[in-house]
Amino acid sequence: MIAASQNLERKEVCSSHWVQQHKLDQELHLTNFQAFLSLHAETQRPLVAHRRS
Repeated sequence: MIAASQNLERKEVCSSHWVQQHKLDQELHLTNFQAFLSLHAETQRPLVAHRRS
């Protein structure tokens, strides 16, 4: 019985760790995506200005 409860605690620790890691991955992905978008916007501006003139 004691071994089973210890195993359960271990699983909970693993799942909470996974959630934290998943949140970190999501935040990293979001910041990378925002950086990509801003970079993309910077590279698009000269093209748009060139087309208008």
